[in-house]
Amino acid sequence: MPKRGDSAEYALNSEQADKLLRTCTDLRERIIIGSMVYMGMRISELLHMQSHWLTDDDCVRIPSRCECNCSSCLKRKGGIWTPKTKAGAREIPIPKSLIKDFDSFYRQHPNGLSLSRGMVWLHVKAILKRAGVRSKWLAKGTIFPHALRATSATLLAAGGIDSAALCYYMGWTDLKVGEHYIKLAQARDSALRQARQIFK
Repeated sequence: MPKRGDSAEYALNSEQADKLLRTCTDLRERIIIGSMVYMGMRISELLHMQSHWLTDDDCVRIPSRCECNCSSCLKRKGGIWTPKTKAGAREIPIPKSLIKDFDSFYRQHPNGLSLSRGMVWLHVKAILKRAGVRSKWLAKGTIFPHALRATSATLLAAGGIDSAALCYYMGWTDLKVGEHYIKLAQARDSALRQARQIFK
């Protein structure tokens, strides 16, 4: 399979992201889309999130390690889940529009989604299809999971977040990754603004 390229190239714009969330039909779907698109969570973090990760000040606190009974953690890690990197242990604010959803869902399901990675992706594909959100740059228009996480970074960068804060938010150890997203957002904004002034 040919290399797809940088995930940032396939990030959704804010209208597409909002359309995805509006298309969700239940709390589970809103948690999946909200966590990936607006909170920048990795699929592994989303799959392992439990009610005790939610804080009193409406954040998700991703721990540096937690006990886990999923087959993957039991087989490979002795029943302990850890984030992908040390920087993955972080606190992410829940967007105001999703606070009630998180509270309701995790009150009903304290152990989280109880889905496999493949099942999460099937849910995402169904939501993308219902919303009619496609990528004109990818074969068959199929958006891949990491592009949803890249959407979060792209929207934050376009909103003016600095690189250190972006790296913390996304759980990246390398500041260059955050700088890359910010430079792309600044270049895009500047190019559009200047081109419109030049080519009136």
